[in-house]
Amino acid sequence: MFSDANGGLAELKKELEISPAHVPALVTIASEYIQREDYKAGLPYAEKAVELEPRSFPARAVLGRILSEGGIDDERGIKELETARKIAPTSPQVRIALAKAYGKAGRKEDAARERQEFLKLRKEADEAAGAPKQP
Repeated sequence: MFSDANGGLAELKKELEISPAHVPALVTIASEYIQREDYKAGLPYAEKAVELEPRSFPARAVLGRILSEGGIDDERGIKELETARKIAPTSPQVRIALAKAYGKAGRKEDAARERQEFLKLRKEADEAAGAPKQP
């Protein structure tokens, strides 16, 4: 997105000063904090995005990842990711995030199911994009 992540983050925060309800900016900032593994810093942005657009798949997914991957609240993270899955059931990204969250919570069967679904969806996406078939 930005060649300079810090500069990009500053620009997004400036956007929020102008448009505090700009959900894509909130989600992008939260996602950047996931990349930096600074989950607590991303949490308020993700929560605000969900508050503003409760039916937003990206908002629910980023909040779920922050809560689960950051060890902030695993159960709530799983619930957010499950909500994201309901909104966008064909998203491979939410399936792998759920697999990780379930695994972390000791829910081995649920984790395995989500991993299988992730692989299936990724294969379908690759085939639709014309990627060479995997053996």
